[in-house]
Order: sequence, then structure tokens, then C-alpha cells
Amino acid sequence: MEKNEGKPSFDLVSDILEEAGKEVEKITSDADREALKRIEAAEKRAGAVRSQNVKEIEERSARIRAEALRRADLEIRRMSLKEQELLFEAATSEAFRRLAEWVKDPGYREILKGWIVEAAVGLEAEKALVATSQAEARHMDDALLREAGKRVYDLTGRKVVLSSAPGFPTAGQGIVLSDESGKRAFNNLVQTRLVRYASEVRAVIHKELFSEP
Repeated sequence: MEKNEGKPSFDLVSDILEEAGKEVEKITSDADREALKRIEAAEKRAGAVRSQNVKEIEERSARIRAEALRRADLEIRRMSLKEQELLFEAATSEAFRRLAEWVKDPGYREILKGWIVEAAVGLEAEKALVATSQAEARHMDDALLREAGKRVYDLTGRKVVLSSAPGFPTAGQGIVLSDESGKRAFNNLVQTRLVRYASEVRAVIHKELFSEP
């Protein structure tokens, strides 16, 4: 029997070490691949989470922007309406002031005649009584009433006899036309006229504010 009988030979040990090395390499390689897979899976999950977060953030931002724009639009509209109303009130006050000043002017007679004609056309009565304020009464005479009646005839082909309504001055500037029975009347006071044409005045104000320069 050889001297080293019963002991592993160098070649056998070398083979075992070689096999062990290969196994270690395989295990290490498998571990690396598994680790890489886990890393990739984790990155995908993280990416999905990030994408979801980005999407949620974008959607939330869009909602916030939309709400902000909606509120801004409402505020602009509110301010615009307030501005238009202030301008309407200013225009109304100026109209009252100027018309009150015009009463002193001889040319106011034509304005008064126009209001009488408008009221007579609207009232459609054969005879009518014309009432006006004390300040305007000095413009009221038979000649003015005849001229107004002629103008009504020219416009409508209807004859109307107009007479002053003594003792019944109007509370405000302008005229009130009533039939003889007093059951029907056409209010053409300045205040009533401004209410009647308020929508047209507001339309003009709106056009001036928002029309292109």
C-alpha cells in the first residue's frame, strides 16, 4: 500500500476545490440575477408610484387652476357689473341734472313737445289732458299743444285735442297725459323715461366699456 493511502490526493482536493468554486460562482451569479430582478421590479414599482403621483399632482393642479380661473372670472364679472352700475347711476344723475338745467332754456319747449307727442301716440285718446311740473308750466301754452296735436296727426293720421290740466302739477320733471275720464294715463316723467330706457343705457355703457379700441 502506498504511503499516502487513506489520505486525499492533491488532485482530488484540487478537483473538489474547483467544483466548489464553480458552485460558488453559480450561486453568486444566481444571487446577482435575482437581486437584479428584484431591483428592476422595485424600480418599476417606484416608477409606477412616481407616475401615479405625477398624474395625481397634474390632475390636482389642473383642478386648482380651473377653480382659480372660475373664481377670477366671477370676480371680474362682479366688478364689471358693479362698474357698469356705477356708470349707469352717474349717467342717470347727470341726465337729471342737465334736464333740470334745460328747463330754463327756451329750447326746452321742443323737448317738452316731443314728450307730449310720444305720450299722445301711446295713449291713443281723442282728447287728453297734459300735466307738467310748475317749473315747466311756463313753456306750456295753446300754441305748443296745437303743434303737438298736429305732429301726432302727421305721425298716425289720428286727431287729438290736447288741453292743459290746471291745478295738477306733476311731482317730477316731465309730463303725464291722461284721457278725460282719468282712467288711462301715459307717464312720461323724466324718472319714468329713464327707467323705461334703462336697458338701452346699460347696453351703451357695456359697449363703451368692452368694445375694441
